[in-house]
Amino acid sequence: MQKTCNRESYALFPRERIVPTSGVSIGLYFKTDRKLNVLKNYIQTRKGETKSLFIGQDLPLNTKYYKQLWTVVVSNWLTYIMLLAFNFVLCLLKAIKVIAISSIMMIAVFHSLCLSAQTPRKDSGVEGLLTNRPLNIGDAMPDDFWEQEFMIYNNGVLSKSNLSAYKGKLLVLDFWSTTCSPCLIHQSEINHYKKLYGDNINVVMVNPVITRDNLQKIDKLNAALKNRALAIHSIYSIIEDDYLHRLFPFNGFPFYVWIHPNGNIQTYTMRNLLDRHYQAPFIDPVILNAD
Repeated sequence: MQKTCNRESYALFPRERIVPTSGVSIGLYFKTDRKLNVLKNYIQTRKGETKSLFIGQDLPLNTKYYKQLWTVVVSNWLTYIMLLAFNFVLCLLKAIKVIAISSIMMIAVFHSLCLSAQTPRKDSGVEGLLTNRPLNIGDAMPDDFWEQEFMIYNNGVLSKSNLSAYKGKLLVLDFWSTTCSPCLIHQSEINHYKKLYGDNINVVMVNPVITRDNLQKIDKLNAALKNRALAIHSIYSIIEDDYLHRLFPFNGFPFYVWIHPNGNIQTYTMRNLLDRHYQAPFIDPVILNAD
């Protein structure tokens, strides 16, 4: 059947189901000046190729399309995963920063508390932290030893003084505690030699802080000595000492440190060398009598 339109004749054919292809879409969209009969012939020639597209024979075109699609999907997922990982790392760094700041603050507070606990009281005669190392026999006394102020207990009266008056003289530091009976008994022989040699020998009692002897305990002992048959009837001693004990660490009482007039440590011992009853080599008379 033929029909005329715009002075051009064209043939009409029975309606057929035509599956559009890329070529047909392009031809119809742009409406070229070709005749419709030419378009019909083109469709018929592409009909076989169109069928092959739907039965899966056009594999190279489909494979390329799916590869591109798969690349896009994988890229999107990788981007999403990377964003999640970056967010996780960022949150982790923030958490570490908060924990680190809190830890540093806790360490700083703890360190300041430790320094405060190590600082002696102002009334103990020790100002500031001790930096002197423990001394050994033969070592020279540090310069601040003679100028260091100590709390002095003199028969119930407290005062502050240093040891500069004993510089250039023989000095014996007698470390004691209120629970040490030999420390008090030995004072009888020590006083004998102090009277015998006068200023040539000086013995200073020292009650360190490790004894935990507070002022009440020392007052109680000082009052009790007046009624005891001992050569010592009152206490004259350095109390609440931490400086000297750090210079001469020890683990028992009595403990004696002999300082030579030249300022060097001559010896230290737990035996009282100022005792007339000891015989060379300082053997206890009780042991000699037992033999």
